[in-house]
Parts: sequence; C-alpha cells; structure tokens
Amino acid sequence: MSWCSRLVGSYDGSKVRPYIFQLQLVKHSANRLFSLGDSGFTHIRLPTLHHVSPHQTHAFNTPYQLSQIPAKLRRQMTEFGGRGPLGDQPRDAAVSTHTFQHGDIVIFATDGVWDNLFEDEILNLVMSECKHFDVVEDSSSSSINTKALVSATRDREVYPQFADQKLKREDRSLQAAIATSIVQASKVAGENEKRDGPFAKAVQKAYPYETWHGGKADDISVVVLIALEESKIDAVSAKL
Repeated sequence: MSWCSRLVGSYDGSKVRPYIFQLQLVKHSANRLFSLGDSGFTHIRLPTLHHVSPHQTHAFNTPYQLSQIPAKLRRQMTEFGGRGPLGDQPRDAAVSTHTFQHGDIVIFATDGVWDNLFEDEILNLVMSECKHFDVVEDSSSSSINTKALVSATRDREVYPQFADQKLKREDRSLQAAIATSIVQASKVAGENEKRDGPFAKAVQKAYPYETWHGGKADDISVVVLIALEESKIDAVSAKL
C-alpha cells in the first residue's frame, strides 16, 4: 500500500508509467466482468466496439460509489432527515459476460477518460496504435497480424526509474502505448475549455439552460488488456 501511495503521489498527470501483468482468460467460455460507478470499460474486437459498460448513477453526476458507511454516520444523517449517505456494495455492480478472441482489447478506465473522450475517439486511438505496431494494415481491418501482435505485446523490460523519466515510443509495448495515448488525449481534452466532450454534452442534455462548456478535469487511470491465444503464441515462437 505504501508503494501505491508513492506512485500516486509522484504522478503529475503528464506521464504514464506502464506496468504489465498477465491474466488467464478461458477461451470459448464465459468470462464475467464487473463494473460499478463511473469507471468502466470497453471491449474492442478490431476494428469495432464490441461492448461498452454502462455508467451507473443515482442521479446526474452522482455515480455509484463502492463504500462502507459507518453505522454512526448513517444514524447522524437520518437524524438530519433525507435518505442518508449513498453507499454501494459489490452486489450493485453491473455484470456482463464476454467470450474473448485472439486480439481482443479491453480498456478499463476512470471517469477522467469517459467524461472527456467519446467512445469512437477511444477506438480510433486504439486502431492508430495497432496500425503503428503493424498489428492491422489499416483502421478498418479486422485481419490481425499475429506475429506482430505477439511481438508488440511482449514485456519490453524497460521501466522509468523516476516519475519524470520519459520512455521512448519504441520502448513501450502495445498495451502501454495504447494506455499512454488514451491518458494523454484525455488530459488534453479535459483542459480544453472550447471542446465539448461527453460530460459537457450530458450537462447540456440534463440542464438545457446550463452554460457548461469544455472538458472536465478529473482523475485519469487506464488499464489495457489484450487477449492472446496460447496456441498462436506458441506457433509464432516456434518460428523465431
């Protein structure tokens, strides 16, 4: 936990530190994903959006929050009237079932992304990075270059030692490059006072007379999952 605190405390919003982990998914079987609140995910099956998790809110700009409200605080809130503090539990999560295929990409992100980037913009960023790594030929291609994909997703074993140390693009894996691209685009959009993003559009819809325009500065975190089929990885490795 102290390591996490140092990591968060050293981040100034302008740089991305990639951390790579492996998660075993079951092919041709149901993999359940849980989402709660205004953080969410999108499942991309190149070159299209396959699924987008719902935003869960009690009311406008009042997202579900995973929390445990102390009994004393609940009693105090009740004494002052009203429904009391909102406290949501894991059972309140939206659950969706997914069957992943080789090359599928899942983007998990906090509301600093979803409030500032539209879903098609995120898809375009993903496709752009896939094209840069030669995983696909163009932004409309569904044909995946497995050799390029396996190479692009390997751990580069190059990590910044300090928060202000930058990585060269060629030092990043595909998943790190996608995360970097989304974080940077979200930050730029969030600071743009003239461009109306998803949050601004939602404000205007909920409150037609509201004068809110531009982006919404908020926390930005992105985790990228790329599904690889073991048999295809082994086939590529055997040829190397």
